[in-house]
Amino acid sequence: MSVVRKIPFNALPEAVRRRFAAATQGLSNTPLLSHPTGRIAPYILWTLFAASVGLGMFVGLSEGFGSPWRFSLQTEEYLALAVGAWLLGYAALAILRRKVRDGRTPFRRGRYLFATDVVNATSEVLEIWPLNQVAKVDVVHNHQNGRYVRTDIRFIFPKGQQAFSVFSQAECQRVLGQLQSTQRAIAEAAQNMDVNLIQQLDLFFEARASSVWNDPATAQTVAAHPSGDTTARATPGWLAWASATALVGAVLIVPVGMARDSLSDDAAFERAVAGAQVSDLQQYMRQDGSHRQEVENVHLPAAAFAQAQRMGNVTALRDYIVQYPNSTHVAAARGVIHQRFEQVKAEFFAQANTVKPEMPAFMNALLAWLEAHDSPPVLVRFAPPSSESLAELDAELASQSSQISPIAPHFTAERMESRETAISEVLERGFAAVFPDDVMNMEHGGRTADVPSTVPTVDVQYVVHPSGATYTDRENGREFVGIHVNFTVRMTIPDSPANYSFTVNVEPPEHFTVSYDDMMGGPSDGAVYSTMARLAFEQLGNQVRMTFFAPGSAAFVQAANESAPVTPPPSALGGLGGLGGLEGMGDLEGLEGIDPEAMQRLREALQQAGQGGQL
Repeated sequence: MSVVRKIPFNALPEAVRRRFAAATQGLSNTPLLSHPTGRIAPYILWTLFAASVGLGMFVGLSEGFGSPWRFSLQTEEYLALAVGAWLLGYAALAILRRKVRDGRTPFRRGRYLFATDVVNATSEVLEIWPLNQVAKVDVVHNHQNGRYVRTDIRFIFPKGQQAFSVFSQAECQRVLGQLQSTQRAIAEAAQNMDVNLIQQLDLFFEARASSVWNDPATAQTVAAHPSGDTTARATPGWLAWASATALVGAVLIVPVGMARDSLSDDAAFERAVAGAQVSDLQQYMRQDGSHRQEVENVHLPAAAFAQAQRMGNVTALRDYIVQYPNSTHVAAARGVIHQRFEQVKAEFFAQANTVKPEMPAFMNALLAWLEAHDSPPVLVRFAPPSSESLAELDAELASQSSQISPIAPHFTAERMESRETAISEVLERGFAAVFPDDVMNMEHGGRTADVPSTVPTVDVQYVVHPSGATYTDRENGREFVGIHVNFTVRMTIPDSPANYSFTVNVEPPEHFTVSYDDMMGGPSDGAVYSTMARLAFEQLGNQVRMTFFAPGSAAFVQAANESAPVTPPPSALGGLGGLGGLEGMGDLEGLEGIDPEAMQRLREALQQAGQGGQL
């Protein structure tokens, strides 16, 4: 049986209650040692603890933890929130409980050492440990870093212990000495039957003689109806069990939070579906709402399809098909794409040049292929004349006249690349006047006209040979041979017999002007031949517009406005600026000093040499 005796304060006789209350307040029967509960420090510690927990919860909430704007189920987060709420609630209840208890007991709560007992008076029920049951008293002097800190006095009972601390060895000796002397005085008073002395030394003398001391049931009955005005009021049960109360409140956070999640989830789902905006539906999916599958499979594809239609271009619809290949709207999207192609086709055919019916037929097949293959770029590629043929041309010219400047150095791949790129841009801008780039888009493909392609191509093969005319610099007598450029344009579709070809033969003009720097003493050979080539390529651009668009049509005019002149960079012009000029006159009767038969042989040889570059 435990030696500790638990007696409600209100069950004690009125006189005992009054003396005990006075003793704890230092008014009479002063205890040998007292450890009263703190008046300020506990409140500070509990407040700091609550503040730290609250700060942690605030940081979590600021990061979206348990946010009311989030509607996905947050079970794990709510469990963490419940733990935080329990700690915070318990701290708040502990502060309140301490405040209530301090105001409801006439004694100062704490632990006290009297001559006969150790009393633990932390609530309205007193725990009384009789010193006559002490098995051992331990006295421990504590030192830290060689310095004395405090002395612990432990009263060891058969089933438990009570400890007090003093902060000087002299105080320890005083307490123990006083304890021994008072206990000897009580023993002598008992032997002498001196009741008055015993009553003075033993705080609970009258209670020991009453029935409440040894009968807990009687003590509870008496405590329920105490006499006198020195009484303690019981702490409310919910407050006495502060931890359990806080836990109940915290546990309620989980189901309440989940119910809030469910209602918020449904409301967010209804708002997203009603708005039918892709961004809202994607946001709902990112929150992983309970209707995620329905949104992903039904509502989001429908909203994305409507958005692609509003954008009004084929690219958006194709992107939709790629992103939502299993959507029920894929067939409708393909239908809208087909309508778009048919609309563009109708606009083109309404303005097309139908002199040659093969061209509209080929364009119809090309648009059908582009529609079926998601409109990859149509490559514009070139097959220029071979360097060998140009070298033969220069050799033949040199054998006839030493005054004629050579052609080959000015028609190298490097010099012609800029002109070819410019032609690609002319074609691209010209066709863009009718065909949006998501229907047909042309790109410069370089010099790969002899390589099979997996996309449609526009292959431009051209041959340069003398035109039978010469141009003379009136200042110094230099001669330049007029160049005749034959262009063959062939459009093809991969794995299809459909193709379309046309030729453009460009003759040199009778007169043309070349810009040059007076300081150079006249135009360079490169400037003259570059000007001839530029004029030839510009005529090719004009001929392409006439081939595809009816003259005078809106598409023809727009294509003409969109097409810039084929102007090579200064490097192709021999480095000349625009500071002067030269006017040459074409000699249409032939080259001076070259007989007609030689010229005919030259033409035939060069034309035969140029066949090597054809497709």
